[in-house]
Amino acid sequence: QHYAGQKIDDMQAEAAKKYPNMPLTDAMKKLGEEQARDMLSKTPDPDQKNLRAAQMFYGFYYINTEARAAYCRERGADLTPFVSRFQANHRAELARAQAIYAKTGGNPDDMLAMLRPAFAKTIEQDMKDVTTGAGVPLERACALFNEHAAALADYIKLPGDVRAAFVAGLR
Repeated sequence: QHYAGQKIDDMQAEAAKKYPNMPLTDAMKKLGEEQARDMLSKTPDPDQKNLRAAQMFYGFYYINTEARAAYCRERGADLTPFVSRFQANHRAELARAQAIYAKTGGNPDDMLAMLRPAFAKTIEQDMKDVTTGAGVPLERACALFNEHAAALADYIKLPGDVRAAFVAGLR
């Protein structure tokens, strides 16, 4: 857990330095996409590339379905409208990731416990940046996600390189 938290801290520092004029969450997403592209391009074995893409997908999926929901639950809000739409939007990718993990004998839920504290920190920053961008107080973050559940769930996309690695594995 400490290692995951340190990785998030390091990534935040690197993103802030590399993209100082962007909101921190956007800078982290951009840096994360660059790192994913680099990692996937340096992975020649198709099975290993599929597994890495599945791991990245699970991180993306958990942060939006588990960590964001937990953030709101801690504040007395139920994020079911957003989470349900997000899950529906990513049903095919989830099935693909589950199939990849089944081939390896691994369990993606094992990484959730280790990453939960790091994801909580990431979501806290994301909610701050979203509300700042929307011009609403932070206390309205969860309400904003519920009021605009479909639009926000449709807007949040799996990075293109991760999606491409996923789709390539289906052929």
